[in-house]
Amino acid sequence: MRLPFGKKTRRKKSAKSLAYQNLEERRVLTTLVAFDAATGALDIDLTATNDVATVAVASNGNLTVNGSQDLSSAAGTQTAAASSLRSIQIDGDNTRVNQRVNLNSNFSSVAIQNVVVQNVNQVTVNGAYDVAGVFNVSLVGTGGSLSDGASGQLSVGGVSTLAANNNVVLLDNGSHDFSIVNVTNAGNGQDITLSDANDIRLSNVVSTGDLNVTDGGNITDTTGAVISVPGIGRLRAANVVLGDTPTDSTNFGAINSRTTGDTILSEDSGVTLLNIEADNLTVQTNFGIFDGRTSAINVDSLATLDGGTRIRVGDNGTDTFNAGAVNFNSNGHVNIFEDSGLILTGDNTAPSVSLFSQGNIADGVSSSLNVSGIAQFEGANIILGDTATDEVNTGSLHSFTWGDLDYDEDSSIRIVESNNEANR
Repeated sequence: MRLPFGKKTRRKKSAKSLAYQNLEERRVLTTLVAFDAATGALDIDLTATNDVATVAVASNGNLTVNGSQDLSSAAGTQTAAASSLRSIQIDGDNTRVNQRVNLNSNFSSVAIQNVVVQNVNQVTVNGAYDVAGVFNVSLVGTGGSLSDGASGQLSVGGVSTLAANNNVVLLDNGSHDFSIVNVTNAGNGQDITLSDANDIRLSNVVSTGDLNVTDGGNITDTTGAVISVPGIGRLRAANVVLGDTPTDSTNFGAINSRTTGDTILSEDSGVTLLNIEADNLTVQTNFGIFDGRTSAINVDSLATLDGGTRIRVGDNGTDTFNAGAVNFNSNGHVNIFEDSGLILTGDNTAPSVSLFSQGNIADGVSSSLNVSGIAQFEGANIILGDTATDEVNTGSLHSFTWGDLDYDEDSSIRIVESNNEANR
């Protein structure tokens, strides 16, 4: 039936539509967002009713917080061009456990001095940020993370201080460009993962899980750096140099390193080498140097092992050790099993040694081998002390070879056991 002209029907609102009307939009209120136009400082305070802060750029180029261009300032509510941004300070409510910050859009052309985010549970970098000064993040609670999206990119000229506090650090975008990094993770066995386009310097690194660092340049540390990782340190770079000054404190549960150049590691505890690839390898510790049961250590040039109490590598049937040349020094027993020829170079000292090789055991020109106790050699051929500038001294000799024994000592020789085709 047609209603009379001008009459309108009114539909009764359903309970569902009333419920939607009563929902309040979750965005940061203007009273909690302060922008100082004079300094370009953006301040955001999160509360219980505003658990999410998203910083981005609108299509017109204005700065937005949670999609709103309305920013509170001394002059009242205003809009601000993203290019005027100079610093970001975001403070969470540490009594809340799920507050999140999203750093979105592209700020790589904006001259940002500092970014500080603290007392939140999760920070995600989804845009490009070029920060001339510091980049500081402090997380609270558990189950959160500091991470990057597919387009997240940080370029930080100053110090990055990342306090994860029982949360994950996962910044694995290879286009990040850090300078000096402090990163801590104080519990729950969470891992720390950092990727960098060129050189990165580690300063204060404390993890209860593993540390994974991949760099297109070098991985080094600052003078007096403290690195404490009870798990595995996985390092990928052109060169790795850690713990090389007396004031450094460097401790890993185990090391997995791959470099195209040098791996230089000085630890303040025992060293366990897992998978190692390097042109040159230098390991120094006042304690022992060991490998894992299935380790694969491949050094193209020189492996220098300085273990205070013991050196034991390649001695399990399931591990492999190969180096172009080896130099060792220890106050304890040295046990090296090489899956190719073993060439000693430089000055080598130990109270006792066991050297095994699938190829020959030999020494380089002008090398020295000084063993106060038992020296045990096993290889295809054993050729030691064969040039006038070599020096070989052992307490007693045990040798086994299926080829020749060419052995010249600079002191008296005490042969305890010798099993070979030729002796002289």
